[in-house]
Amino acid sequence: MKKIKQYIAKIKSIVIGYKTPACIGLDIASTAVKMVELVPNTLKIAKYTIAPLTKNMVSEGVINEIEKVSDIIRDQWVKLNPTNRNVAIAIPYNAIIIKEVKAPLFKDKYELDQFILSQLIKELDTDDIDFDYSVINKETSEQLLSVVVAKKEKIEEYQAIIQMTGIQVAAIDV
Repeated sequence: MKKIKQYIAKIKSIVIGYKTPACIGLDIASTAVKMVELVPNTLKIAKYTIAPLTKNMVSEGVINEIEKVSDIIRDQWVKLNPTNRNVAIAIPYNAIIIKEVKAPLFKDKYELDQFILSQLIKELDTDDIDFDYSVINKETSEQLLSVVVAKKEKIEEYQAIIQMTGIQVAAIDV
């Protein structure tokens, strides 16, 4: 029965698109690792944990002691004993760039994505980036976008530390 449900879910994701599953929020700050689980479909906290970090384990968004931080996350996960089995994690604000970009109107999203990527590569002089954007304003011939850019290595660093714990990453917020 479980295999059938997984198969149906896979087909739905292909037809409808990917939907982020319910997640545990995880914040890795310079002073603590914090986890929170919400009551389903509300903004009320069901459970949370906070574990202090020793000085310089994480500083200014850089995880200096990956194994130790990973162990702390795993311990906090066990203490939290969450209902959901996925986490959502955020990349630190100092590891991203937020820009406004003007772009022509395109007929499809792929063309717009390619235009933004080429503009960012020219400006930042690297193609080792991931980005997301939202439309701020649309006019007749162009649009203004708010673009968030992060280096792939930073995203991979945060993803790797969670994978070291055996926990599934469902979403990475940049």
